[in-house]
Amino acid sequence: MNVDANFRLEVIRSENAIRQFNQSTHRVFANSTIPVVVHNLYHSNSEIVPDSQIFKMIQIMNEDFERLNPDTINTPAAFQSVAAGAPIEFCLAQQDPSGNLTNGIIRTYTDTIQYSDM
Repeated sequence: MNVDANFRLEVIRSENAIRQFNQSTHRVFANSTIPVVVHNLYHSNSEIVPDSQIFKMIQIMNEDFERLNPDTINTPAAFQSVAAGAPIEFCLAQQDPSGNLTNGIIRTYTDTIQYSDM
């Protein structure tokens, strides 16, 4: 930018145009709902995750994405002015890809006792 004055002017024009767009545009994003399926693989009955815990996980995930979780107070100062929630919400799926009704929770017994991270 120090060498090419035309390039420098073009960068300044672009930055000004972006700044003006951001200040003048009222962008409203509708919430999008994303249906999810929770797969609970278990080998023993003690590994079956109760529905209540799955509901709580979905709630926490929504709080995190909407930026309503309690630890938002830990946002570094450099990001506080731009930190925002995402306009999305998760829910348990109500139908499978074939159109059949589901509660969004699939529990599957497995003979596998331990999984590797590979």
